[in-house]
Amino acid sequence: MSPNIEAVLTPDEDAPVFDHAALGILQRLGGDKLLHAMIDVFAVEAPSRLSAARKGAESLDSEAARRALHALKSSSAQLGAALMHRLCAEGERVAAQGASPRLSQIIAALDAAYDAASERLEGVKSQGLPVEAP
Repeated sequence: MSPNIEAVLTPDEDAPVFDHAALGILQRLGGDKLLHAMIDVFAVEAPSRLSAARKGAESLDSEAARRALHALKSSSAQLGAALMHRLCAEGERVAAQGASPRLSQIIAALDAAYDAASERLEGVKSQGLPVEAP
């Protein structure tokens, strides 16, 4: 985990960084077409939600940050980006209490988590889902 992430989340040894099972569910529901479409939508929408959260935190509009984090939390969970989901949940909780430097720290950590998730999702598109061991 990066130092930014360790600073804002309590380490949880059992919590996955990424959950391929969520992607498997999407694939079973709609095949690669649905899975790839969901990844594409995430690639377009997530950066704008991150930007909205960052702008909300910077302008001390914690409600705007909370709304953006809430939306990003849902899409992260659907695509198995478990670390992003946890960071969004924590950011949403912090934002509900008002603007704070901690909110900006969480969003900075979320940027790093997004980069990692995005890379993983692009790998899924190009190489497919990893085969689960029996």
